[in-house]
Amino acid sequence: MGLYRNHLLVGGMPEAVGEFARERRIADVSGVQRGIRVAYAADMVKYVTSADAAKISACWESIPAQLAKESGSTKFVWRYVASGAKAERYGSAVDWLVASGIVSKCTQVSEGVSPLRSFENESSFKLYVADTGLLANAYDAVPADLDDRGTRSALPRGHGGELRHAAARGLGPEAVLLGRAVDLRG
Repeated sequence: MGLYRNHLLVGGMPEAVGEFARERRIADVSGVQRGIRVAYAADMVKYVTSADAAKISACWESIPAQLAKESGSTKFVWRYVASGAKAERYGSAVDWLVASGIVSKCTQVSEGVSPLRSFENESSFKLYVADTGLLANAYDAVPADLDDRGTRSALPRGHGGELRHAAARGLGPEAVLLGRAVDLRG
C-alpha cells in the first residue's frame, strides 16, 4: 500500500516525480505541486476573456469540494462552483477544462452495455483531475490521510473520494454506471 499511497500523493507530473525521486519526502513535492497548480491557474486566464477565465477558475477550484462530497451524488453540482451557477452559464468552462486535458469528464450511463453513448445522461457527470498528486495537494493531503489506520480524517469519509478519483483515472473508457465506476476495458 505504501507505493500506491505515494503514487496517489505524488501523482505523475514529471517535476513532482523527479523531486520525490531525489528527496523521498512528500512535503518537498507539495511545493512543486502548488507551483504547478498556480501555473495552471495562470494559463487559464491567458487565452480567454476575463469573464470566461473567472468561470474556468471557479469550476477548477470547485473540483476538490465536488469530489469530497460523499452524499452519493453522481453529478457535478453547479452551486459548488458559484452561487446561482447553472450549466448554461458555466458549461463552456467545463468544456475548456476537459479540452485542456487537466480534467476528465466522467458521464453517468444508465446501463453498461454498448454503445455507451446511447445510455449517457450528459447532465450527470463528475470531473476528475488528470493528476492524483495535484488533487491530493489541493486537499493538503499527507501520507497519514491514506493509511489503513485512518489516523487523520482530512479526506472524505474513509478516503473514498481520493480512491474513487484514482480508480477513475486508471480506467480506459471512463463511465459511471448507476453511480458506480465501471471498468469498460472488458
